[in-house]
Amino acid sequence: MRTITKIIFCIFAITLLHCRSDNQDDKGTSNKISRTPDFILKTFEGNDFYSKDLEGKVVIIDFWATWCQPCIKEIPSYNALYNKYKNANFMMLGITMDSGTAKNVKPFIGKFKIQYPIYMGDEKVNSAFGGIQAYPTTFIIDQNWNIYKKYLGTYPRKVEGIDKIVSKLLEKG
Repeated sequence: MRTITKIIFCIFAITLLHCRSDNQDDKGTSNKISRTPDFILKTFEGNDFYSKDLEGKVVIIDFWATWCQPCIKEIPSYNALYNKYKNANFMMLGITMDSGTAKNVKPFIGKFKIQYPIYMGDEKVNSAFGGIQAYPTTFIIDQNWNIYKKYLGTYPRKVEGIDKIVSKLLEKG
């Protein structure tokens, strides 16, 4: 019986590390990275996307996985946020991790009607951001290419808080 309990505990712990949903208010976490790292992502067509193209904008970067239920629950709110600011000096992008190949992810984007750009993540981008330990992990980047805030997991009013920060950063110009 103890072995079964240990196995269940291990599965539960692993799940929490990889896909977390916190019951917090608008509390991002501090992070060791102050400057946003440069990175290159692959589009679904196999082209390179360079992070340098985002400099000077307010940017939301969301690391997520197709199997992560909290990540899926955030999609409608992120669609609304993206549509609200897409004509401003703003960009939002999702970086999918641990979700298989582009061939696996592309139908998922259509099924859940994701409207903001999605890119395939890899170990290089994961390392550049200090190692993503839970999904979703969301970064708010300011116009000076600094990480303004980092969120681990999802919780009520998270996207509301992100919206307020984006609005404030855009007002600063």
